[in-house]
Amino acid sequence: MIHDLGKSKIDWEIINKNGKLTEKEFITMKRHPALGHELALKMGIEDKQILAGIRWYHEKLHGGGYPDDLTDARALSE
Repeated sequence: MIHDLGKSKIDWEIINKNGKLTEKEFITMKRHPALGHELALKMGIEDKQILAGIRWYHEKLHGGGYPDDLTDARALSE
């Protein structure tokens, strides 16, 4: 339920845009997992699995995900 918490910090027009995002808009949108992670910490969430889910649910096992472009699946469990 809280994996998209960071979208609350993204411009409403980007979140609700009909059609494809511009490159600049997509770069902005890719910040939402890190923003959500920061918000969760400020809310007092300490569970590492919950925090990892918020921050890394757009990461891919072999790289190319965001926000951290992790290339080692083991990093997701740290």
